Amino acid sequence: MHEAFQRIEARFSRRIEALSDEELKDVERALELLHSKVFA
Repeated sequence: MHEAFQRIEARFSRRIEALSDEELKDVERALELLHSKVFA
């Protein structure tokens, strides 16, 4: 399972590495919303 999450993290990092600061803030807000609505 640990290896699967490492792969997911690596793919996510590659996808967001070229984002601007504003886009990164949008991603952060989206993840917070997802966490508060789905995983809380």
